[in-house]
This record gives sequence, structure tokens and C-alpha cells, in this order.
Amino acid sequence: MKSIPNTLSKLNLWAAILHGVSFIAVMIVFLTLRKGKINFPTSLWRLKVEDLTENNQEFSDMSAKKEVQIPTDFLKAAVLLTFALTCIAHIFYYTDGFGSGAYSHQLKSGKNDFRWLEYSVTATLMIMVLSSISGVKSTKVFFLLALMNIILQGIGNMAENASNTQTKIVGLFIGFLLLGGTWYGILDSFYAALDDAKDIPDRDGPPDWVRGIIIPMFVWWLSFGIVALLQTINYKKPGYDYRNYEKGYIILSYLSKAFMGYYLAFGLTRPAPRNTTNSP
Repeated sequence: MKSIPNTLSKLNLWAAILHGVSFIAVMIVFLTLRKGKINFPTSLWRLKVEDLTENNQEFSDMSAKKEVQIPTDFLKAAVLLTFALTCIAHIFYYTDGFGSGAYSHQLKSGKNDFRWLEYSVTATLMIMVLSSISGVKSTKVFFLLALMNIILQGIGNMAENASNTQTKIVGLFIGFLLLGGTWYGILDSFYAALDDAKDIPDRDGPPDWVRGIIIPMFVWWLSFGIVALLQTINYKKPGYDYRNYEKGYIILSYLSKAFMGYYLAFGLTRPAPRNTTNSP
């Protein structure tokens, strides 16, 4: 414990407490407020060819086939698992790797491989939830977005482990491309869902609470990239201390997960709008 700066140790302790409390609070909300189905579409589909032109050069008729139904319980479990895993991660950091010295060794090396491993799971769960509520309809797109996020965390880990600035810059560039591609898929699907709803009588598209979470979550995601950018810019400068950026990641991690978790706890326990209550 002494090998970890006191402020960083306390920050990890508070992060563990806050994530643990969030897990308990959100679980209580899910268990007590409402046990119903999602009040907006979350199914995944694939295009199906129905007919071709006579010369076989073009599709003349297409339809869609339902492949997967994302249940409410998956979204709730993903939120709870995100809080739980992050809580465990911060307990690991606070106890210096459960007494093994693994965390302090990482800090001395100017990195935290464990954080990227945790992000590859928790951030991917978050992307899957956000994809589902934003209106992603394609099964392939849904799972590709999750895969892109896993690769993004791997690139982040690679860049943080790199010993020269050029490799870090390349990793940062690829990371921003992956971040942009992931969020293009989410935002494009969201605004397409809003546009599609205009052609459906008495339907307003995604609920208002979904509209209030998508853009802020993009900003939260982008903020992690900004920390990585500052880390790369200052890497070779005098006075560079990796632990300062570790603090930034800890703070952003809690704020982004708490924002999404609390917002979803609110949204997933809302009663269905009156104009969709009797829909099939």
C-alpha cells in the first residue's frame, strides 16, 4: 500500500465504494420498481433476399428476418455487471493487487494493463447496451460494434505500453478511428430510428430518455480519448507523471458508468407510453 501514492489509493477506495453502492442502488431499483418488458424495439435482424431480376444482376425484392431479441434482463444485467466488475477492479487496485504488488509495479512502469482488460469487458457491455437502445437493427452491426470496442481497448493498451512517441501517436490515431467508427454506427442507427418513426402513425421513435443519454455518452467516450491525447503529448516532457492520468481515467470511468447506469435505471423502469401499450 505504501508504494501507491496516498491520493491515488484513496481515489481507488472511493471508486470501489461508489461503484459498489451504485450496484446495490441500481439493483434495488430494478427489483422493486417494475418487472415488465422493454417499451421500445431491441430486436436484431438480417436482410433476406426474396427475389432477383431476370438477369440475376440485381435484387428485386428484399425483406428482413428477425434473428435475436435483446431482453430487458440482458440490459439490466449488463449495467449491474459493469458496476460490479469495476468495483472489484478498484478493490484490486486499492489493495495493490490483493497484496501481490501488481498494481504498484504497473504504476512504476507507467501503465495499467489491468485497466484496459477491465475496459475491454465493461466498456463493451456498455457499447452493447447503447447499441441496443439506440436502435441498431442489424445483428452483424451489433456484434461488430462490440468487437470494435474490444479492439479499441487493445490498441489503447498497446499505445500505453509503447516506449516511443511515434508508436503512441499511431496507436492514438487508430484508436480515434475506431472510436469514431463505433459511434458512427450507434448515432447513425439512432437518428435513422427517429427518421423511420416519422413514417409510422402514432409512433415517436426512441423514448425521450434514450435521446437524453446517447449524445452525452458519446462525449464521455470522447473524453477518454482526450486524456490519452494529453498523455501522449506530454509523454516526453519534463515532469511527466503517469499517475496523474491514472487519476483522470478513474474519475472518468466512474462518472461515465454512473451516468449510463443511473439513466438506464430510470429509463428501463418507465411504464410503456400509452400509444405503444397495446402494440404487439
